[in-house]
Amino acid sequence: MAKLCPSYSLCPLIEQKNFLGVSDDGLSGCLIVTLGRNIVIRYRLSDQKQVSSWSSKDKLSAPVVYDSVNKQYIGVFNGDQVAFWQESSVLLNKLKKYKVVFSKIMFDKQIFPLVAKPTNNTLILLLM
Repeated sequence: MAKLCPSYSLCPLIEQKNFLGVSDDGLSGCLIVTLGRNIVIRYRLSDQKQVSSWSSKDKLSAPVVYDSVNKQYIGVFNGDQVAFWQESSVLLNKLKKYKVVFSKIMFDKQIFPLVAKPTNNTLILLLM
């Protein structure tokens, strides 16, 4: 038998196609909500209040994840760039963004969601 928990309405979505995903935050009891255009919002689940948020001129293309080892957030921008930032960052416009390179060969594929493996603190980058 399944137990149903109360639902959460974390943020108003103008269009559902702008929603990229939800991931776990470094702060206990909080979640990261990534909206596709250029917005990342951290919510506290206990009272469903916004804790902080970031915005960027560049378009996010995968859900933002939190790297608990390096204590930073990781986002994928424009499908082929990865950027890292700290909680104290205000705007993501001036972040150094890295093109994805593997063995000195540029990928011609887009980066899709980053997957965090909490068991060994590993982040997996998916290319499609």
